[in-house]
Amino acid sequence: MRHLRTLGLCLVAAFALGLIGAASALAKPNEYQKFEECPLANPKVQENGCIFARSSSGSEFTAGNIKVPLLKPIDLNMGFHEKEVEPEVEEIIGAEYGNLTMTKVAQEVPGGLEAAVEPALLSPAELERYHKIVESGKTKVTATVELAGSPSAIYLDEAAFLSEENVEALGLPTQVKLSNPFLGNACYVGSTTNPIIVHTTAGTTSPPEGIEPIKGRRGEIKVNNEGTIIHFIGARLVDNTFPVPGVSNCGKSGGADAAIDAKSGLPSPAGHNTVALEGELSQAGAGPIDEHLTR
Repeated sequence: MRHLRTLGLCLVAAFALGLIGAASALAKPNEYQKFEECPLANPKVQENGCIFARSSSGSEFTAGNIKVPLLKPIDLNMGFHEKEVEPEVEEIIGAEYGNLTMTKVAQEVPGGLEAAVEPALLSPAELERYHKIVESGKTKVTATVELAGSPSAIYLDEAAFLSEENVEALGLPTQVKLSNPFLGNACYVGSTTNPIIVHTTAGTTSPPEGIEPIKGRRGEIKVNNEGTIIHFIGARLVDNTFPVPGVSNCGKSGGADAAIDAKSGLPSPAGHNTVALEGELSQAGAGPIDEHLTR
């Protein structure tokens, strides 16, 4: 197993690679504020530190026939602890308020309701409801990517991320909530019992035969003035190796499930779905955060 890089080792690697630029450009008031949701009260986090990641507008999620640009930022707020036993990956501790470990951000689905539903497969009652919603103009559909299950199920291998190896760096069990008046309040792709598990890499993916690999990157490494925060700017984590299940609980009593699956191409096998998370990742030790954080 690969040995994990803690913050100190990451900094050493950054200097060795000659990638640290003018640190003064990153120095700003309250630069530790981004770690405010980190569970610093946890003893394991106190031994190590915190990670904050924010996606940028270059991110996207594709499931079957539906491609959703992740234009609004999604944040990851995590504490980490270096495991002392196999496997040598980070133990993740979720945000103090669990729903902030991965923020829930509604993203607009291109094409709206008419691009997501096959009306011919609706029952007469559901078809009547569908037409009423369309005629009212309430056709906007949003997709919200949520963490499916406990933050402890998040997989993080910082060594793989730092070295841009062609293996999993960040694994996330997810589910996607689809929202529209016609779809109801519990319309999901995936669930806590049947999650969409993405295995993102900063290297190159290994999709099924016949599918083109895609490439990630760790981004540019920069460090703050005090040498206490390391930033990866312009990181890109990707995966196109995961399957996506069909929808559930859409419409009245799941009456729209088949119509959505047919239009959306769900369930969708591995290789026909893609996630690309672009943005920034920052990491700092618990001590400096405790010392500088304004709460």
